[in-house]
Amino acid sequence: MTFTPFTERPSGPGRRALRSRNSPLAERMRIGGDRADWAGALLHHAPRVLTAIAVFLIPWCAVLGMTLPDRSLAENWSLAWVGLDGAVAVTAAFTVLLLQRNDARAALTAMATATLLAVDSWFDLCTSHRGPDQLIAGAEAVFLEVPLAVLGCVLACLIVTRSAATYPNAPGIRR
Repeated sequence: MTFTPFTERPSGPGRRALRSRNSPLAERMRIGGDRADWAGALLHHAPRVLTAIAVFLIPWCAVLGMTLPDRSLAENWSLAWVGLDGAVAVTAAFTVLLLQRNDARAALTAMATATLLAVDSWFDLCTSHRGPDQLIAGAEAVFLEVPLAVLGCVLACLIVTRSAATYPNAPGIRR
């Protein structure tokens, strides 16, 4: 059994009813009013687009590694860090909210939180000054940010697995 996105939960107390592919909402979301399903089109083209991005970024990383200076002055340094840490806080808060509502979309926000924590850890380590700052960044990465990122990934996987097991006949679940 595999889980695909776009799965909705069955109706019940406090839950939205399933929307069929022929519902008014689905009709409004079809591209150009024709029978083409926008989600199907996105899923069809996403692998090609993501492959192109991955292939392009491999040589681009090499170019950046050879051409970027070791040091640079950032005009909005504090804003960048506040924005990143704020994004971690917002995604974590949305994950809590969705978990309290027993909403499977918490898997998405849990994964976003995990990704942001990993990015935060990476940039903390790469931008800290040698000495105590780097030791603190390393300790935060090892004991806080990376374990929490792993926990977020595990949480997302558990949510997806349990959603598929709980609603085996829901749209998007294939056996």
